[in-house]
Amino acid sequence: MLQKTLLFLIFQLFVFGCMLKDKNKVKTTEINKICIASGGCFGTCPKLAIEINSNLNYRFYGGGYSKLKGIYQGKIEQKNWENICESLEKIEYKKLDSSYSHSVDDLSIETIIYYSTNKKHIYAQESSLPDSVRKVLLNILETYKKVELSQISNNEYDKFKFETEYQYGISPPPITEKIKFTPPN
Repeated sequence: MLQKTLLFLIFQLFVFGCMLKDKNKVKTTEINKICIASGGCFGTCPKLAIEINSNLNYRFYGGGYSKLKGIYQGKIEQKNWENICESLEKIEYKKLDSSYSHSVDDLSIETIIYYSTNKKHIYAQESSLPDSVRKVLLNILETYKKVELSQISNNEYDKFKFETEYQYGISPPPITEKIKFTPPN
């Protein structure tokens, strides 16, 4: 009986130790940088850009209609980085189309995801995105609200060029479908 109890206790300690080890383990991902921007619409959609890298560096630009205006930097928490990467992996970001532009007057979103030695560049209109993808991208666009940011001075502005263009009001990408023009009668 004593031997069975000892074996049971050893087993319990082993399982508990494995649980602790997994809990403290940092998740790895092949994503090393995410750039995302919104480019407004015909209404009050915000123009903003966010860049986050695997070193947890966070950069933000807020332009027209953005709740936070200017250029900021900070650090994102490891858990938040992992959650973002995990959500991108769940929507199978590598398999997404490069253009989603079936709608016109809604939020324009540009996303660049760097992974391994590759990158995935996506141009989209919010309403054209599949629901799961829209939710993930909009959540990333809201991350600046959860990061402690410090504003960059005007003389440092040149050091903070963002890779995305939508935040500057660049027009949406060309529609990938062929459109037939039918003259009026």
